[in-house]
Amino acid sequence: MKKKDKWIQNPKDILVENLDSVYAQAYQRIQTNIDLSSINRRMKVFAITSPSCGEGKTTTACNLANIWAYKGKKVLLIDLDLYRNNIHRVFGLENRIGIVDYCTNEATFKDILKHYHALDILTAGKKTIFPELIVGSNILAKLIKKCRSKYDYIILDTPPLLMVNDSLLLKNCIDGILCVVSIGMTKKKDLEKTIHILKEAEIKILGIVATHDVLKKSYDTYYAYSDKEKAMKYKKNEKVKL
Repeated sequence: MKKKDKWIQNPKDILVENLDSVYAQAYQRIQTNIDLSSINRRMKVFAITSPSCGEGKTTTACNLANIWAYKGKKVLLIDLDLYRNNIHRVFGLENRIGIVDYCTNEATFKDILKHYHALDILTAGKKTIFPELIVGSNILAKLIKKCRSKYDYIILDTPPLLMVNDSLLLKNCIDGILCVVSIGMTKKKDLEKTIHILKEAEIKILGIVATHDVLKKSYDTYYAYSDKEKAMKYKKNEKVKL
């Protein structure tokens, strides 16, 4: 196995299964903030992105989805990072067919729907040389719209925003977006640029999730939430305007 995939050799290293743990409580605080982020409209469909690779967006997406499902919510997790898709590895699922196959009319929703306990998952499926056409397709938009009435939450794992703009193509499908950064890794200017891009696109920023490898495990394991109305204390006590 390639070195870059080492962090997903054991899904238990990624998924937080003990709801009494400090990590689960941190995720639940994020969930609460998402629920309270809008008075007039419930945040039901949201994307998760990051400025660059390796900052913890997929881990965040998987754990938020899994914990909500464990608590009895009906949740659909969709892997829309069609460049480096990893959700199937996190949950130990096969990835022979997935959302790409559905959007190219080669599979039905029933064909591609997978499960991890109570969580519903759509993996990426076959490789495509035009990921942006899949993410921006009317077929995907119609699927998300149809699923709104069936699920409490729909979480979309999308590529890093400073690498490709796929997240922006989902503007009319989502209620907001969550940005994940890694303390000590993400550059202040990259976070500021990411926020600027999202604001220019008029996409609601639900918050910033900061990850930090405090336990020196194979992946980031500490999570904190920063409301978009506040300044995030970030790297050498610098403040980032949100």
